[in-house]
Amino acid sequence: MPRFILLDHSLRDTGGHHYPYAVSVLQAAEAAGFAPALGTHRDFSAVAGLAPHWPLHAVFPAVSYSRHTLDTQARQPHSGLLHRLTGSLLTRWRQRQRRRHIERFAEACTEFFRRVPLTAGDVVFLPTASELDLHGLAAFVAATPTLPAVHWHAQLHFGIHREPEWRRLQAAGKAAATAMQVSLHDVLKQCRGIRLSLWCTTEPLADQYRALQVADFEVLPYPVHPLFSDLRRLRLQPQPARIACLGHARREKNRAILPSLLHSLWQEAFVPGRAQLVVQNARASLRSELDACIAQLAREYPLTADAAPVDCSAGTLDQQQYAELVCGSDIGLLLYDARRYHDRCSGVLLEMLVAGVPVVVPAHSWLSEQIAPANQDWLEECSNSLAAAGRLQPLVSQDGSRFEIPPATTGILLTAGLVDADVGSIKVELTLCGPGDAALFTRSLWLEAPRGRQQCRRLIPIPADCRSLIVQDAINPRVDAVMGPLPPLGAIGLAIEDSSGAIDALREILNHIEHYKQRAAKNAPLATEHCSSTGIVERLIRRQQ
Repeated sequence: MPRFILLDHSLRDTGGHHYPYAVSVLQAAEAAGFAPALGTHRDFSAVAGLAPHWPLHAVFPAVSYSRHTLDTQARQPHSGLLHRLTGSLLTRWRQRQRRRHIERFAEACTEFFRRVPLTAGDVVFLPTASELDLHGLAAFVAATPTLPAVHWHAQLHFGIHREPEWRRLQAAGKAAATAMQVSLHDVLKQCRGIRLSLWCTTEPLADQYRALQVADFEVLPYPVHPLFSDLRRLRLQPQPARIACLGHARREKNRAILPSLLHSLWQEAFVPGRAQLVVQNARASLRSELDACIAQLAREYPLTADAAPVDCSAGTLDQQQYAELVCGSDIGLLLYDARRYHDRCSGVLLEMLVAGVPVVVPAHSWLSEQIAPANQDWLEECSNSLAAAGRLQPLVSQDGSRFEIPPATTGILLTAGLVDADVGSIKVELTLCGPGDAALFTRSLWLEAPRGRQQCRRLIPIPADCRSLIVQDAINPRVDAVMGPLPPLGAIGLAIEDSSGAIDALREILNHIEHYKQRAAKNAPLATEHCSSTGIVERLIRRQQ
């Protein structure tokens, strides 16, 4: 029986996503007729969730996440006089650290495959690899000239650039791309004697690596453990609605806005017990700030409900407990840095979607791309139903950008074309004007649609004193005035341009909570199919053929 060998040197404990990733994929591989084997970081010792007959060898001395890699996981270079004076020394030291990482990775591979000898037909999968790890694999291959016919697979999680507009980057971006191109070219040159397939977790990430023209990068979705679909449930009329900020408390997740969120929604949502904020892995400083905020607000506006406004009790959880926490949520609040997550996958988002939980995510990111199909389908449905009811009035513009707003308008449905259907988003600027043509405010908004569509819509509430609207940077904009009550603005969640938009987004979802939850539940089977570990193993096997 051929083996399916999963090597995850970042797997150190049961926290985070490495453990459920490994378990779910190995279970699927075993169901497909393979004999699983697992290689982990040498600190890993938790075997309770692993099948006892799976060989486990904890041999890797270092994790994949390193500041010495060439991808965006690495720390950004320092600037200033000291750095310029010591640049050469730092460069040599960094090169030495890279060589040490490569050597240790290769040595760990040698030890693992001494214990688990390879045979023809085996599959070896590295689900969390960097270009530096690939050099370690290449060093192992170069030192082992008699390897049997095995298919190797490596999945990259981080891009070459942090900027969303990476195609238009100038000198610095081109230098980063060139360095990665040279690095991967060297890896593939050393690995010519083996079959090596390279994968990325998202389509935008694969686009970055394909642009290097060194190899064929395909997309391998991030798997979600079956527990999240098994425990899926719809909490009807939840009191309070649980607004969940889950996962590791990294700086890029922008949790510093949570006290401001409490302030803004305190009277309408937290005082009467309509909502409860759930924060996993909250740092001590954030917990103290939230406690002080609650004490101050409660003195001025005392709570009238029994439920605590904030639950910070959830820390390190096992897989069952974490899945129950996700599936017991009513809104997922993911205030991530859109630049860091423009092409990067979020495991928490996928778990929320599989569990049928509506979400708030950053616009113009991979996360907003995941909710765009359902939201655009909903807006098309709204457009048809509002038009059929006579509640949608097309507006005519003399210059293509300025539209007069008729009385009793509660919102507008903005439709615009896309420059590139493969990108699926366009940034427009709206200026709302009141009586006397005085500008009320100007907003920059992202209109987002699934890849391949030629246009996208956005439903936008407007104030009662709005008299005209100016649309800039839109392609062939169409504006329809909505009369009467506005329908929900989205289906399975909302995308926000910055963290301050989270307050209005949460208010919107709370006001239409059952709509969003029912739509998210309807979308959950599609998300489950996309994130199926069985499907992921099938893709790897098909690549073998």
